[in-house]
Amino acid sequence: MPDETLSPSKKNEIFILITRNQLQPTMFEWEENKYRTSTLTGRIGPCNVCSVIRYKERSYFAFNFASINYDPEFSPGIKRNVEKVNGKVWSQVLELFEKWLQKIKTEVLEPDLWEELVRFRPTSDLDKFDMQSECYFNFDEIRKLQEVFKQIKDALIADFDPDELTRKRMESRFEFLVDFAKKQKIGIWRDYCIGSLIVLAMELGAGPDKIGGYWRTVAEGFAETRHFLEAGRGLPAPVA
Repeated sequence: MPDETLSPSKKNEIFILITRNQLQPTMFEWEENKYRTSTLTGRIGPCNVCSVIRYKERSYFAFNFASINYDPEFSPGIKRNVEKVNGKVWSQVLELFEKWLQKIKTEVLEPDLWEELVRFRPTSDLDKFDMQSECYFNFDEIRKLQEVFKQIKDALIADFDPDELTRKRMESRFEFLVDFAKKQKIGIWRDYCIGSLIVLAMELGAGPDKIGGYWRTVAEGFAETRHFLEAGRGLPAPVA
């Protein structure tokens, strides 16, 4: 079976494109496939050995050299989840690869809200807490939450310097959380609070370089609430 993997010079061009698009080459991995597997047709069959570059598990760009030209297949596609084109010369393949990189770049810069939720929500003793138990905030705890949100708000304004509209949204969000705490059980409120804080991070533009600092500010603000937000009910310790 012929070996039609990319030459070192072509792989170097790919390296340069990745860095030019402000992505880290270490985020990608090369593999040499002996079989062409089409996600579009589901068929698996022998072909020339081809080079595939992957980002995470499901994102890939298969160069698929075919005779004289290339039949690249890649996911995510430009318009669909998986796309395949035929009969492309190398310069056209590079254009498609750069468009694929732009899709990957969007994924890298876009926070995964579900991943943040899993990472941020408390885990210690969480299974011991009955989400349906009759456990509500008392008056002193509500007052403490008001102080906590004021502290967090002032810190976030200092850190992110949001515009006036974003500040008003943040203040309204915190006021609602305090009011919501007067009506809901602690466990339900906590999960709603974390979801609201994740959305607020997006509104403040807390990208990959700032998200850690954002969560530290939030967690430090809640540090004094452990006497009533504990046993899996409270927010976690500051993120390292």
